[in-house]
Amino acid sequence: MNNMKKKLVLFASVTIALASCQTPPKEDYSWIKKGLDVASAQLQLSAEEVSGTGMLPRSIRTGYDMDFLCRQLERDSLTFKDSLRAQPTPEQLGKRRLCGVYDWTSGFFPGSLWYAYELTGNDILKTQAIQYTNLLNPVRYYKGTHDLGFMVNCSYGNAERLAPNDTIAAVMRETADNLCGRFNDSIGAIRSWDFGTWNFPVIIDNMMNLDLLFNVAKATGDHKYKDIAIKHAMTTMNNHFRSDYTCWHVVSYNNDGTVERKQTHQGKNDDSSWARGQAWAVYGYTACYRETND
Repeated sequence: MNNMKKKLVLFASVTIALASCQTPPKEDYSWIKKGLDVASAQLQLSAEEVSGTGMLPRSIRTGYDMDFLCRQLERDSLTFKDSLRAQPTPEQLGKRRLCGVYDWTSGFFPGSLWYAYELTGNDILKTQAIQYTNLLNPVRYYKGTHDLGFMVNCSYGNAERLAPNDTIAAVMRETADNLCGRFNDSIGAIRSWDFGTWNFPVIIDNMMNLDLLFNVAKATGDHKYKDIAIKHAMTTMNNHFRSDYTCWHVVSYNNDGTVERKQTHQGKNDDSSWARGQAWAVYGYTACYRETND
């Protein structure tokens, strides 16, 4: 019996030794390069085909199943009309949907070009990124939206990181000043919308625009930008979240800072967890932690 045990121990020891000597299989990361190559080609093609229009690519027009949508929203398909998502015409299907520089998504295309350039070192992408970033220069004077972080930090913010020049800092600071102009100290938040029946609407999306203020604070050494970003984040934290940490889309405030109402403007209903808004919150508070360690 003892001899048998010795043989088993010896066998196990040899097996472990042989296993430890084997070289682990090399991980195949070629799929990453392929993904980058495809994305870069698509971005270059879009940049070339849209060049000269003064517009930017926003999305591809696709149809959707109205019956499926109504089942998800628990609505009657005979009476429900989704005015925010009008069906594209047959001629539009599969074609690009373009937007102007004042659209809230306008910074995403130049931002994508900058990221693709950063990952590939392709100078064609850099040239196109500069072209479409410069297209957004008028936004520095625009005061009619809270989405300035989306628009300018994605474009000029990445330009400052990857190809800095003497003009970018001024654009970012002017834009940050306009965003700060929408901040109400009594309420402790940046106003989101200038339409609707709300008194002072703040949407969870606004958390995504704070990066612009953090970046300008670091660039200028002026803490007012960071202070406003933190105050907005704290006010939002105090009022936007339910006990299960899902968030409302819209919280509107009275002039004294008390809450006027809470609702969802784009999700299923006021009590639903709107997936896109929840993602804004996750990103925004991650950014706030990165900048404050709080």
